[in-house]
Amino acid sequence: MTLKLRITLFVLLCVGCIVVSIGYVMMRARQPANPSAGTGTAFLIGSENGPGLPAGGAAVSTPPSLPTAPFLLFRTTTLGKTYGQLVAAPLDHLSGPVTPTGLSCERAYFSGGYGVCLTADRGVVTSYQAFIFDSSLKPRHKLPLQGIPSRTRVSPDGRLASITVFVSGDSYVPGSFSTRTEVFRTDDGSKIAELEKFTVERDGKPFRAVDFNFWGVTFANDGHHFYATLATGGQNYLIEGDLTTQHAQVLHSGVECPSLAPNGKRVAFKRPTRSGWHIYVLDLDSDREIPLAETRSVDDQVVWLDNDRILYALERYIWVMPADGSGTPSVFLADAYSPAVIR
Repeated sequence: MTLKLRITLFVLLCVGCIVVSIGYVMMRARQPANPSAGTGTAFLIGSENGPGLPAGGAAVSTPPSLPTAPFLLFRTTTLGKTYGQLVAAPLDHLSGPVTPTGLSCERAYFSGGYGVCLTADRGVVTSYQAFIFDSSLKPRHKLPLQGIPSRTRVSPDGRLASITVFVSGDSYVPGSFSTRTEVFRTDDGSKIAELEKFTVERDGKPFRAVDFNFWGVTFANDGHHFYATLATGGQNYLIEGDLTTQHAQVLHSGVECPSLAPNGKRVAFKRPTRSGWHIYVLDLDSDREIPLAETRSVDDQVVWLDNDRILYALERYIWVMPADGSGTPSVFLADAYSPAVIR
């Protein structure tokens, strides 16, 4: 091949790449960027608009609505047009037809009439955002995320929402990730707390380190107390925090991703071991730990089905297990992830 021919082929290749790039940018520019825009537009799964964004031209005559409580809201992983979508199913008839919400989320949670959906828009550069929606499934507030979505929870009364993301660039973890956990009001989307700015106490003394990381918030029933994980120096701790005073205290060690029981008396959590994460339940009054019957590694923030049983995601299934250490795990729902129990 002559030099002149090689140069000609290289130029043609470059021109082709430029044409493709310009076409892609123009296509993306024509797509809506706000998940709350376009009233009356369907929120579809698998559309070219990306997760959680309106799909133009897909009109719906009857907007979707949530079923009457009690029901389970979860992200379905069943292959098909609803893959990755939030769907709802009555708790007493999980095997029956599900109600699609039209919302596509990486993780989600719902309580007290409000929900949070964490989304990823995987374009040339992946971006992340969250939006708060109400019981009519209408997105109300869009929240840009600083990093990769990790955990989210809504308070039992629906007034508050917590979001945890993984971020990079902190000087104390070169080449690795750290976390950011923030709390928002669901009625107006305003941020009211960033856990890294809380004052923390351990054994009655101030406790502070540059490598503090917080995640796995679970809200109490009073509307201002919460529990969460604090990690520092290679150790994980359970903290109890107060959103009113922006103060927290260390309660217990070895706790990751806590989940408070509906009656507020016990916390389920996972603990890292040499063979993976294993689930325990901590009695808050006696400070006694109970190892649960699941022997596989569970990397999830569990959800309480009621005061006696927990749910968790593992291997394309949601599993259920007694919270007192007895029994064995059993499949609760197939092809499901990120459940929320609404009663």
